[in-house]
Amino acid sequence: MIDAPELPVPSLLRQDLPAVVDAALGRHGMVVTGARAESIIPPGANMTTGGLWRIQGTAQEAGDKAEEPVPFSAIAKLTQSPLLWPGIQAVPPEFREQLAERYPWRTEAQAYADGVSTALPLNARMPGAFRITEVDAQRILIWMEDVDDGGAQEWSDEHFADAAFVLGGLAGSPDVDACVTAVPDATTSRRLEFFLEGVGTQLLIPAIMGDDVWRHPVVAGAADPAVISGLRSLAGRARDLVNVLVALPQYPMHGDASPQNLLAGASAGGDRAFVLIDWGNFGRGPAGFDLAQLLAGRVNDGYMPGSGLARLAPLCVDAYCTGMAEAGTEPDESAVARGHAAAMAVFTGLQALPLDQLESPRPGLEDVVAGRLDMLRFILGRLDTLGM
Repeated sequence: MIDAPELPVPSLLRQDLPAVVDAALGRHGMVVTGARAESIIPPGANMTTGGLWRIQGTAQEAGDKAEEPVPFSAIAKLTQSPLLWPGIQAVPPEFREQLAERYPWRTEAQAYADGVSTALPLNARMPGAFRITEVDAQRILIWMEDVDDGGAQEWSDEHFADAAFVLGGLAGSPDVDACVTAVPDATTSRRLEFFLEGVGTQLLIPAIMGDDVWRHPVVAGAADPAVISGLRSLAGRARDLVNVLVALPQYPMHGDASPQNLLAGASAGGDRAFVLIDWGNFGRGPAGFDLAQLLAGRVNDGYMPGSGLARLAPLCVDAYCTGMAEAGTEPDESAVARGHAAAMAVFTGLQALPLDQLESPRPGLEDVVAGRLDMLRFILGRLDTLGM
């Protein structure tokens, strides 16, 4: 029971709140005595995230006025059809229905419902899921544990290697593979083709091949002729690289394994453990696919220079392969290295220029772009080394 008018909580969340509080506290019949919702949706969130809130408050057992209220905290995530995305008007009308049909907006809720967390390798788990509510035909509300990542900004080499080991274990796990089969909207290699056919062909590649973006003051200072011609060459062979990815062995993947989605802490044994969030792209993908976002994420956000990737990449490929082997799957290190390089080329290389931020540049964007172009130089060199 809650007195809704007194709670600064969106009406969408109020109906579920009592049951969620019971689940979060591991008790039954709790009465919410106070609650507040804070929107924590990050800038540039993808089109299927309709809302993200941290709800904190207090509750006490019904009928026990003598009991001190106890605190609770939970995360509510609203996933939605792309048709509800505010920017959908920018998508050509003939492409909108394809977007709604092919973009797997229900996948995250299905992953929580089908028990993926129990199949993950040691030192990895998903946040606890308190409740999943189908709001209507186009929206699903996922209530989950509020996980504290300690606010860590710095990742050591060992940190990256530990994360790569976990992602390799996920890829090599027969139990996780069985979970992929059980998730109706699990991501497949069609995502690769859809990305290239959609945003790649319609937005990114035309910008790369044109001159305007390279003349932008934020970009011009960091771009030299070699990196411009290199990115244009990559854009010209993006279809070939997608074909390489589709032809590689396909394994379970998180699908968006940036460091921001791998919240790190310590396990009971003292080893580093990870809570993996944002499962909207869970499914099967090319060997090594998750390493692309693992290595690109902090560079894209400006927390790490692109120059560090030459050191980190072989370390992470090795750890990923070790994780696969320990999970029971014999790794092909060459396939992992090629999958990682091609995935970085297509999904990171083509998006190296932050087109959405150039119209109103924020302070420090020049440094972010410089780091991304250094990452692009690494990607181009890696493709050359592997003969791709």
